[in-house]
Amino acid sequence: MSDSFLMLASTLALIAVVPLTIYLFFLWLWSRNAPKLMSGVQETLILLLGLSGFLLLSGPLFISTIDSTTRWYLSSDMSQLRDLPRLQARNWSIMAAGYLILLATFIIGCFMARLHHSVILNTRLNDVFAAIDRAFEQHGYTTMRQGICWRFNGCQQRIH
Repeated sequence: MSDSFLMLASTLALIAVVPLTIYLFFLWLWSRNAPKLMSGVQETLILLLGLSGFLLLSGPLFISTIDSTTRWYLSSDMSQLRDLPRLQARNWSIMAAGYLILLATFIIGCFMARLHHSVILNTRLNDVFAAIDRAFEQHGYTTMRQGICWRFNGCQQRIH
């Protein structure tokens, strides 16, 4: 392997891993403090920023692999070899635009799904359940908890 290929592979690996490293560093910082309440959108944004290197690199890499494999199967006719670079550039541009549209749709869908959620970081699940049980008791509800579901006044509520 040539030095330029190793340099390119190392650079791409750094681009993919550095945002994840920063994300994990901030999780480590937050884990040292008291419980932290944040909105679901904020948590999703931070997670997507942590995965941004993989999201931005893996899609084009996958598209390039599919494109080159397809070209290899379809390029049995050597008479079109002269027009191949122009066709490749156009096809790759269309596929990359499609990937970016799908990625943007996925990100917007994640934000919409997490819009009305809140996340509590740095807590143990049993402590959260005990706090919810105490809150129901303080408001006069008789509850029965089964896993992550509470029954009170004939209704069943799921907390997740």
